[in-house]
Amino acid sequence: MKMKVTIVSTFLDSQNVTQNYMPSVEKLILATKRLGEPVTLAEQIIRDADTQHLGAEDYFKWCTLLKEEFELKNRQEFSDKEWNHMNIVFFNSHHYFTDYAQRMWGRQKLENLNQLKGGK
Repeated sequence: MKMKVTIVSTFLDSQNVTQNYMPSVEKLILATKRLGEPVTLAEQIIRDADTQHLGAEDYFKWCTLLKEEFELKNRQEFSDKEWNHMNIVFFNSHHYFTDYAQRMWGRQKLENLNQLKGGK
């Protein structure tokens, strides 16, 4: 996560953005950490946006791409059963923070979870 903050900091410097914005930008980036709890509304919005795919109709397309990325990054392959289990655990621990996200993606997220559970 620190790498993302460094990349953004370098980019903002190149765009002559004042350093006054960096603490806010850093907090928004860190709000996407899975175990962190977003505090401000902006942090909640960015966190919901980061996990929007859970409630997307094309979730399983994104899930396949995410599996490929995860395997490349971690240099480890997962069976479909292992990957499904990891996703079910994540779904069960996840919740959207804003009313908007709950309204827009909550129902489809539940459908996607039920489909995952059916494919154990």
